[in-house]
Amino acid sequence: MNRHLLLCLGVLQYAASSCAHAQDKSALQIHGFASQGYLLSDGNNFYGESQRGTFDFMEAGLNANWSTGKNWNIAGQLFTRDAGSTDNGKVIVDYLFVDYHAVQTQDSGLGVRVGRVRNALGFYNEIRDVLVARPSILIPQAVYFEGIGMRELLFASEGAQIYSYWDDERTSTTFSLTMGRNNSLSETLVSNLFGDNTSVILKGRADRPVYVQLAHNIDGSRLRFALSSYDVGVDLVTMLPGSRDIHLDARGYVASVQYNTQDWSFTAEYSTTELRFYGGAFNNLKIDIEGSYLQTQYRLSPNMTLLGRYEYSIPHQDSDSDDTQRLVMGAKWSIDHNWTLAVDLHGIRGNSGIPAGDNPDGRRERTELLAIMIGYRF
Repeated sequence: MNRHLLLCLGVLQYAASSCAHAQDKSALQIHGFASQGYLLSDGNNFYGESQRGTFDFMEAGLNANWSTGKNWNIAGQLFTRDAGSTDNGKVIVDYLFVDYHAVQTQDSGLGVRVGRVRNALGFYNEIRDVLVARPSILIPQAVYFEGIGMRELLFASEGAQIYSYWDDERTSTTFSLTMGRNNSLSETLVSNLFGDNTSVILKGRADRPVYVQLAHNIDGSRLRFALSSYDVGVDLVTMLPGSRDIHLDARGYVASVQYNTQDWSFTAEYSTTELRFYGGAFNNLKIDIEGSYLQTQYRLSPNMTLLGRYEYSIPHQDSDSDDTQRLVMGAKWSIDHNWTLAVDLHGIRGNSGIPAGDNPDGRRERTELLAIMIGYRF
């Protein structure tokens, strides 16, 4: 078993045994999760040497929330993720912020968070790491860029977040605005972004990211809507003599809708992203990416859920040859409150979302992937 996971399970076991005692004596809440996956593929590698079968897919987190008074909270999470070439298992401070509830009434509220805050993007960005919360082992690649290692850039930003909510008898509306500051990017993320060109890049940083989301729920989330946008700049310092540094602007929108019944959930999301490069060999390069998916979930029993999903993405609107289609079938079994077992089958045509770093000799056009994951939470 992955040695990082063994360490994390030990930490979680200790935390679980002591958190109930701690919560009795203070307003401190401690939770955690850990999951270990097995991947087997044909055509391309996904998160390690999956064509031979790999356990190189692990996630674990330990989070805490401390209420210091009526209007103040402090929240944070330590997190590690090992996923082939896209994540190296390093333990990081995933988020850490002070939360001030400036206005609170029975039906509305307004607050601000300062620190490293989670970005609201689509339905699944903020819960993408917890197996029991996300719909499948791999969240929709066409919208969330999971397979190409963009989690570090999309999940959280260092800065400030303003949020508010309005409730009535039938509906609930939420709004959040995140304004980030410049922040250094890891070598792993730069490698995920630029592949073979990474050797000429000395360092990279995120340039004042902005995330906005407006969400609306009807009848206790029977019907959900959300509209999200993001504007992220990336500055890269290169080592090529006489060449200009590179700047990347990424602007995108995600439209989300979900309909829930007692036994069924139907979800659709559509995203559009515009990438513009300035400087170096990429000067004035523009790439438009569209992605969407349709997903249905059927609750066979209170503990068993079946899933089907069709995903489609295209990096150039005028080119049919570059599109990627993905058919996903999955099942998730909640063994008990703490343990979850999930299985996914992916049939992929195209190579968008296939990690380039796991396939140094090039990516093929067809991939079949089996993913199995066991997860624990407390």
